[in-house]
Amino acid sequence: MKLRNPWLIRSAGLLGAGAVQLWMGTLRFRFARPALAGAPAEHVYPADPRSERFIYAVWHESMLSAAAIRLRAHTLISHHADGELIAQICRHLGIGVVRGSPKEGATEGLRKLCRVSERTHIVLTPDGPRGPRRRVKPGVAFLASLTGLPVVGVGFGHSRAWHFKSWDRFTLPRPFGTAYA
Repeated sequence: MKLRNPWLIRSAGLLGAGAVQLWMGTLRFRFARPALAGAPAEHVYPADPRSERFIYAVWHESMLSAAAIRLRAHTLISHHADGELIAQICRHLGIGVVRGSPKEGATEGLRKLCRVSERTHIVLTPDGPRGPRRRVKPGVAFLASLTGLPVVGVGFGHSRAWHFKSWDRFTLPRPFGTAYA
């Protein structure tokens, strides 16, 4: 069933954001910051996200885990009806939203991402919105060339998770597990 009523979409977005916060609040997050090859152990990359801005690239399957991390950021979401619901959830979670997709509003979306990159991080799914799974499309590199921001790949692993039978094998962490980033 597709939601079309704007009021219902906003309400579903609020409920969805609450569900995400409750669900992901049961997880323990463990973060690793690997050192660069050949660099001293005290030099890790990326630098502190509070002092620099980055473009974070997260596989489409890990969107839910990425949404649970508290980081001042913007993300690109399509104009489709499903995208509106996801945009509402993101807004309620405090994630900034820029609308656009490769087929509709790509140029305007790219311009807006460049503008917001001056003050926040950007989080993108380089293999989305339709795949193929874990294949990087050129948009992330193009945005990095326009903004001058470094791209940081972020992967998630989970001690326990369900994997959907979708094109991206969407990952739903099981409650009370550990998420590794």
